[in-house]
Amino acid sequence: MKRNRIIFFASLFIVLESIAVVIALWPVFFYEKKPRPCELRLGIIPEVSKGTSRKEWEKFFESLSGETDYVIQPYYANSSEEAMRGFSSGSLDMLYVNAALFLELKKNKSAEALLYHKMPDEQKNKNRAALVSSGELKYISETKGLRISFTDRYSITGYMVPFKYLKDKLRTEPDKWFAEVSYTSNEQQAIEKLRKGETDIIAVSLLTLDSFLAEAGKDSDLRWAALWVSFQLPEPVICVSSASPFLKSEALNKLKKFLWNASKKREQVGQSFNMMSLSFEPVDFAYSERLEALRKFMEAPLGFHNNRPDILMEAGKNVR
Repeated sequence: MKRNRIIFFASLFIVLESIAVVIALWPVFFYEKKPRPCELRLGIIPEVSKGTSRKEWEKFFESLSGETDYVIQPYYANSSEEAMRGFSSGSLDMLYVNAALFLELKKNKSAEALLYHKMPDEQKNKNRAALVSSGELKYISETKGLRISFTDRYSITGYMVPFKYLKDKLRTEPDKWFAEVSYTSNEQQAIEKLRKGETDIIAVSLLTLDSFLAEAGKDSDLRWAALWVSFQLPEPVICVSSASPFLKSEALNKLKKFLWNASKKREQVGQSFNMMSLSFEPVDFAYSERLEALRKFMEAPLGFHNNRPDILMEAGKNVR
C-alpha cells in the first residue's frame, strides 16, 4: 500500500512537471515572434540650435509614431562636421542637408537623394543667398577693405554659394580683398552683427532676413541693402548614405512612399507640421534641373559667371 502511494505521488509529480515545461515552452514553439522593428537613423544639422531643430521636427516624428513597421530615430547633431562624419561612417543612415552639401556628398560619398523638402511657393522664391551691407553700397567693387561675416562653412546661403560668387567676382580669396573675414554660428547672429555695426557685409538667406524683419517690425533699427542676390536655390534633401545597410531595403522604399503620401494628404486639407512646412516629394525632373544648375555654378571655373545677369544679380537696393 505504501509502495503504491509513493508510485502515485511520483507519477503525479512527473505529470505536473511535464505540464509546467509545456506551458513554459508554449510561446517559443506555438506563438509567432514579433519581429523587432528596424531603426533608421536620420541626422539633422541644426540651423540655429539643437533645441530649435528639435522643436521644429518633433511634430514630424510624432506623425510617424505607430504608422509604420519601422522606427525613425532622429539625431540632432552638434555641428555639421559631426553629422558629416556620422553619415560617411554609416552610423547615420540618412541626413537632412542643403542642396550644395548633398552635391558634395553625392560626388565624394555616393550619397543618394531620397526626397526633397518641398517649400511653399513664397518661401521657394526667397530661397536665395544674398550679400547684404549696412550702408549705401551698390557694387561689390566698392567693398575692398571692409569687414565681412560668413556663417558655418556648410551653410549654402551663409557661406558656400556667396563665397563661390565672391571668389568668382573678385578673382581672389575674400581674405585678401576684405580687411576682416569673420564667422558666426548662424545667420541670425550675422544679422545682429550687422545691426550692431560689428561688420559691414554679411552672407545670409533672404528667408532668414525676411523672417528677422517681420519679427522686428517697424521698430527695427537695421539699415541694409542687398549688394547681390543669387538665383533660386534648390530646396534641402533627405539623402541616404551609401554605407547604410538600408540603402536598397524595402523599409527605405516604404518610408519614401509614406512621407510622400502624408505630404499629399496635408496639402489637400491645407495642413503643415509647423513653420517649416515639412512636406517631402520624390526628386523629379524639375528639381533635378535646379540641382544641376547649382552643380554647374559651384564647379564652374574662376571667372565663368562674370557678367551673367541671368545667373547672378547685383541688386544695389532693398529687395524685400
